[in-house]
Amino acid sequence: MLLKKVSKQVKVSEKNSNIGIERLTVSDGKVKVGIIGSQFEGDIHAASFQLAPEGAEVVAVASPTPRNAAALAKKYGIPRVFTDYREMLKERDIEMVTIAAPNYLHAQ
Repeated sequence: MLLKKVSKQVKVSEKNSNIGIERLTVSDGKVKVGIIGSQFEGDIHAASFQLAPEGAEVVAVASPTPRNAAALAKKYGIPRVFTDYREMLKERDIEMVTIAAPNYLHAQ
């Protein structure tokens, strides 16, 4: 899927009948990102997104360790913190998720 920068806020509701997923996209030209993981890899991911602020914005971080998640959010100005990634995935404005957890947890 190609992402196109738009100058105004647009709401699009799309239903994919093949897999039964409904998606709401609210875009101001930036992809809204959630990070799963809050330590070394999470820090690298958050820092990387700040290098291209016109293209993406990290809006949430999820980690089962509240102190680590809060520290990452404070360091990078991430507005929402979750202790359960499943709760973060319910957020309708998050368009992309990066998995910055240890490899053995990726399939969880």
